[in-house]
Amino acid sequence: MKTNDHITPVLEIIRKMADEITWGTDLNERYLHHWFSHLVQKKLGGTCFPTKTSTSTVLLHPEWPTWKKSGAQYRKYRKHDGHYRPNEKGNAGFIDFAVGERQKPTIGIEFCLSNSWRHEAVVFDFLKMLDGRLPFQAVVCWIILLRSKGAAEGKKQKRLETAMTAAAQEARERLNSDVCGESRKVWFVISEIAAGDKLHHRHLDRKQWCFMDGLPVN
Repeated sequence: MKTNDHITPVLEIIRKMADEITWGTDLNERYLHHWFSHLVQKKLGGTCFPTKTSTSTVLLHPEWPTWKKSGAQYRKYRKHDGHYRPNEKGNAGFIDFAVGERQKPTIGIEFCLSNSWRHEAVVFDFLKMLDGRLPFQAVVCWIILLRSKGAAEGKKQKRLETAMTAAAQEARERLNSDVCGESRKVWFVISEIAAGDKLHHRHLDRKQWCFMDGLPVN
């Protein structure tokens, strides 16, 4: 399999997960990580981790660093006044999963699951995924909000949607001229999961730079 032939299958896996995820008070990011890695190995075949016995050309790299002294050196970040920004005197950022060659992976994936909106954490995940200095051809950032009392409605829904768009805009502004180009496929998905397995997905529309209902079309 060529280095970029796995982009579509991996995005199909994320869509499958979004369609099938169910409510659970014990659900956490570890479950998502194990579920994702299992589906990648099942769909793409072979051992998808970089070992001597690997049988797949599609490799998963958990906690992939954006800068490493003995490896790829793309970008450092620093938190100042409560906000993460690119900073050459900072530290590496870590991506939940990178897919592809270790030194130059083609896909970056971030999962974030919580019971409430964590604005700066979301902005930082968006920032890393939009960073044009990173080598990715496609990125996924899936934010999952567990809602024990149901998905946001009325004024709460409006505030949430405003916060979503603001997070994407802030990430773009902090990168300034280093925002990735249009050739990078960007899947930013925010999902509310309520008891009874009620799902409300929204995705970033890059043309309007706001979040729209549903999952990305392509």
